[in-house]
Amino acid sequence: MSRRARLNKKLSALIFLLPLAILGAMLPGLVIPRAHADGSGLVCIAQVTDTNCPVAIVGPTFNGPLTIPYSLLRVPIMINNTDPFVGFDITLNSSDITKLKPYGADLTGSVMPSGTITLAECVGGVLIGGSSCASTDNPATVHLAVIALGFLSPPGATGLLFTAIFSITGSTLPGGVSINYQDGCTGTSSGNLCVTITNGTTTPVTEGTRTGSFDNSDTTLLPYATLSTPTIDLGQSLAGAPTHALPTVTFTATAQNGFDTTSPATLDLAASVNGTGTRPTLTLSTSSVDLTGVPSQTFTQSGSVTSTVPAGVFIATVTGTYQTTDMVTFTTSSLSAAYSLQVNVTDYIINASPNPVTIQPAGSQPVTITITPKAQFNTLVKLGLTVPSATASAGIGATLSSFTISGGSGTSTLTVTTTTSTPAGTYTLTITSNSTLNGFTKIHTVTLTIKAGGFTMSATSPSSQAVGVYATSTITIAYLNGFTGTIALTNNTVANLSCQAMSPLSVTTNGSATISCTSDVIGTYTLSIIGTSGPVVRSTTATFTVTAGFSISATSPASQKIGNAETSTITVTYIDGFTGTITLTDDNPTNLLCQPIIAPSFTTSGTTTISCESLIAGTYILTITATSGPFSVSTTATFTFTIQTHDVAIANPSISPTSPVTVGAKITVTVQLQNKGPADENVSVSLLISGTLTVATTNVLLPGNSNKNVTLTWDTSTYAADKYTLTVKIQLPPGETNTESNSQVLSQDIGTSTLQPVTPPPSIDPLTLAIIAGVVIAAAAGSLLIVRRRRTPSDISQTGVQ
Repeated sequence: MSRRARLNKKLSALIFLLPLAILGAMLPGLVIPRAHADGSGLVCIAQVTDTNCPVAIVGPTFNGPLTIPYSLLRVPIMINNTDPFVGFDITLNSSDITKLKPYGADLTGSVMPSGTITLAECVGGVLIGGSSCASTDNPATVHLAVIALGFLSPPGATGLLFTAIFSITGSTLPGGVSINYQDGCTGTSSGNLCVTITNGTTTPVTEGTRTGSFDNSDTTLLPYATLSTPTIDLGQSLAGAPTHALPTVTFTATAQNGFDTTSPATLDLAASVNGTGTRPTLTLSTSSVDLTGVPSQTFTQSGSVTSTVPAGVFIATVTGTYQTTDMVTFTTSSLSAAYSLQVNVTDYIINASPNPVTIQPAGSQPVTITITPKAQFNTLVKLGLTVPSATASAGIGATLSSFTISGGSGTSTLTVTTTTSTPAGTYTLTITSNSTLNGFTKIHTVTLTIKAGGFTMSATSPSSQAVGVYATSTITIAYLNGFTGTIALTNNTVANLSCQAMSPLSVTTNGSATISCTSDVIGTYTLSIIGTSGPVVRSTTATFTVTAGFSISATSPASQKIGNAETSTITVTYIDGFTGTITLTDDNPTNLLCQPIIAPSFTTSGTTTISCESLIAGTYILTITATSGPFSVSTTATFTFTIQTHDVAIANPSISPTSPVTVGAKITVTVQLQNKGPADENVSVSLLISGTLTVATTNVLLPGNSNKNVTLTWDTSTYAADKYTLTVKIQLPPGETNTESNSQVLSQDIGTSTLQPVTPPPSIDPLTLAIIAGVVIAAAAGSLLIVRRRRTPSDISQTGVQ
């Protein structure tokens, strides 16, 4: 054996041992006995009826019939009196796969717990589950490697590890074929045999091994059973079809060689579909059939296919598992009568080649549309074309040589064409297809990308230039999608536009050219540039703008009252390389009086002003013209003059005190002044009597849109008793007119007041006056006499002492 082969065997062993070492690291507190329970750990091939490995050194020889369609031999692999373990990695082989061929592996009834992880399941060298097969796996082997996290078998564990399943494919010669453990592995539990019982460390548990054999050279005394059905397949459907039922199949289980007289004569039924992922589902009418005393029994199988089942050829297998004992060797074999029916979930693939396709102008390109079957698809496929408007408008055409493909596979030729006017670029079209089976239509499409060859042109439009100044346009030419050839460049003739020769006059690859043009006439000119290569013609345009070389603008001042001047600022700008003297003139309308332009002549960019006024309200448009030689440019300025609106009113007058009053009293008049206009008003407010005589005046600032109360007082001391009319008058400043009075004065009578004369005191006649005097004198004398009588002698005496 070469060194590389030996290295591959070591690596295959490490694939299994590495996760086991990781598991050991996850269980640091676990104490694993290193010695066998009694030093006799054993991995063996056993009969289905054995509870431990047989004492005999030679393993059992199984027997089984060669039937149609086929029967399966189930080989138990047992562990006997072993040290604690967490998983295993075992590979068996058949010495002649023409007689006994690997079919599968089954953990049902294993000492391994539920949740056991499959690291590798390889049957006949084909990966069924796990990550990868080992280098020792081949068409003759059944390889199963598993591990259970958190599991550790008890010391001395004995029981079934798994069941290796073989298909009986032929009749052996006497002596049969061997069922052995594959060799060529290293670091295992049994030398170089591919038998590893792991305890979670990198050192596997040491085990002995015993093999077995298969010999069906004589089945005359072997009771067995078979399954049969007249159904040849479960039909076909299209992938993606709505969930639908599979045909119901009736199976017959038949006893052979006196199987109906054995005990038990029972077949445990199971149905399965090969593969992984989403598959058709099967259901059996019963879980077992009992042939005791009867030659045969029937049962049915039904099933369904959902819309999520992918395309594939699926094998639906029904097995009836039973035990039988060879009446010659008395070896009990576990067999399965099996019957498989095919169900096809079909589909197809549509492809376009080449894709993308490149076509030059006025060209044609064939594209092969291929229908490839999947899962034995054989139904008619219809083809169609969908051409987007952008593709059609570009002049791209497409035709199919055939719009149907029979038998589920074949080709049709799509011919794609372009015209000389097809613009270079990328386009698409869609080839559609559909096929109908069992009332369901499956649609597939493929999008074809079309790269139209040719060239494109673009040209820049230069910035504006003054008359007589050349401006240059750059033309860019791009070769696209494999186009080749010389492109000649020309341009059309435009009135009043003078152009120099194109440079260069032709290109042979991606590049650019230039053309320069001028004019003596102000305007905008569109020049066409044409590129020609054989029958292919493309064009683009460039715009040349010719100006006077200068511009003028003027501001429109804010509105003013008539009689006031307004000023506009005039801006002159030299542009586009212009040189020369510019003169300004103005054209003023009627009733607009303007002063001369302050600076009417320019030799470079600058500003000047013009002032205007009017005595008549209105809006006036002043035209200002800039002239240089034969060229002139004009602009306008708007002047607006208005009359100030004045709207003052008198409201809510009151007079206190009310009439009549005595001459000399002060009469107070209060009025509310109302400014209904937007402007502030400075007004003089006066109180008049008898309409002409002013008795009080005050000046008031009245803000716009506001009211203010004003009080005026009339001192009547110097006025004669009479009836007077009181009037309040408002005087606006000179030049302003009140809207209510249509003059500068607003006058309003607010009431009347009557002055009465002062009343003199009443006069007394002489007689009355004499009587009053006498009464006063008599009263005084009486008062004196009363005082004297009240004084006592003692009062007098006391007075004298003093």
